[in-house]
Amino acid sequence: MAAATTGASSGSWNALVAGATGATGRYLLAYLLANESVAAITVIGRREVTFPPDKQPSPSHLHKLRYKHLHDLTQLAALDPSQFTPSSFQIAFCCLGTTRGNAGSAQGFRTIDYDCVKYFGSLAKQCGVEHMQLLSSFGANKNSMFLYPKTKGETEEFYRSLAFKQLTIIRLPLLDRGADARFVEKVVKHVFPSIKVQDVAYAMMRHAENVMKSKDEGEVIIDGSGLKKLAQN
Repeated sequence: MAAATTGASSGSWNALVAGATGATGRYLLAYLLANESVAAITVIGRREVTFPPDKQPSPSHLHKLRYKHLHDLTQLAALDPSQFTPSSFQIAFCCLGTTRGNAGSAQGFRTIDYDCVKYFGSLAKQCGVEHMQLLSSFGANKNSMFLYPKTKGETEEFYRSLAFKQLTIIRLPLLDRGADARFVEKVVKHVFPSIKVQDVAYAMMRHAENVMKSKDEGEVIIDGSGLKKLAQN
């Protein structure tokens, strides 16, 4: 991974983030805080924000961070831009996601990975977001008979319907979470290619910089190989 960039200009974006306490989201938040192009970051979530031990932000950057605490992520459905300062954002990142095992049931999984992801997308649209990044998964397919790829495919379709000026769908390969790896991930990473969560986060930030500078429009899908290329730049 290349050294973190400070961006082209000072304080030009406001960013809205959901899922900033997850494996990828924690790194993304740290990179955004260090990026001088980012003026303010509003994080929405249930848990206190913590940072990876190897990516602690400088105290001088923490003034950019605002936090909207929710008791339950389904409260995303009731939020509106007037509850935020600033109330408008140029860019948003949806890093929400769970597993059926962690959620306790198929319906619990759907509540987070479809309903709450949908609520966040709608909120971002109301907040004037033009560039949206959505974490999805390889194999996402709304027509799949399996819960996980079907749900991911349906969320992608919903985000398309919101008609952001620029939508980036990141179809994650197998993640390397290091010491926090799930059991299945530890087993299959010896068979399938994986990517470190910090590289995913860095690639997301670099792609955001590219889009904000170029003013690109339309939809982009980034897979594992595309993430690795971005993380090396």
